[in-house]
Amino acid sequence: MTDPAAIIAPLHRILGAGVGVAVTDPSNPGGPLLPEEEPAVARAVPARRSEFTAGRIAARAALAQIGHPAAAIPSAPDRSPVWPAGIVGSITHCRDLCIAVVGNRHALQCIGIDIEPSTPLPADMIEIICTTGERKWLETHASTEHGQIGKQIFCAKESAYKAIYPLTKNVIEFADMRVTFNSQITHFTARTEGAPTITGYLIHLPHHILCVSVIHPKTEAPAHLG
Repeated sequence: MTDPAAIIAPLHRILGAGVGVAVTDPSNPGGPLLPEEEPAVARAVPARRSEFTAGRIAARAALAQIGHPAAAIPSAPDRSPVWPAGIVGSITHCRDLCIAVVGNRHALQCIGIDIEPSTPLPADMIEIICTTGERKWLETHASTEHGQIGKQIFCAKESAYKAIYPLTKNVIEFADMRVTFNSQITHFTARTEGAPTITGYLIHLPHHILCVSVIHPKTEAPAHLG
């Protein structure tokens, strides 16, 4: 598993010390579920149960970092996490990593994270994931980079969707979200009609891509997020 410090440190640099970040291993979650969480995986296969459990354990560890007592995080009917009052958060996992990020609602309106293996996006998926404008932008890069950049667009959109969904409760198709990266492909903005602009960051890990998207309250964003 990737060293958790390689994930936690950059997320804290981006989001500030007031956000809780925790990493767990889906193959060894490190604790049991709480009773309120059990219904979400009552019929799940063992691998799914382990992933879900690792996410809830990570979320409770992240909550502890911001001084919040341990709490159940059940699933809503749409399967999204139900966070304690006043808390916003996001959970993501892949085969060997699970990450939870939480913060207080007065500092962050919404947050979304997504982790993906840093393997190229299959060519036939680019038409599905990318808008016309994004495909034109891809064409400004070498063809050998299209799959990798396509995966970065996919990861950015997944994190942005997780950020915006608690506000809109609308299912958004990939083609309805426009992502624009900076030249270094480390920062991005995501826009969807009728929704706030999302600020995003991409972290390159040894074997993964990690994207985090945030929506700030209408007050001025902190300087370190500018």
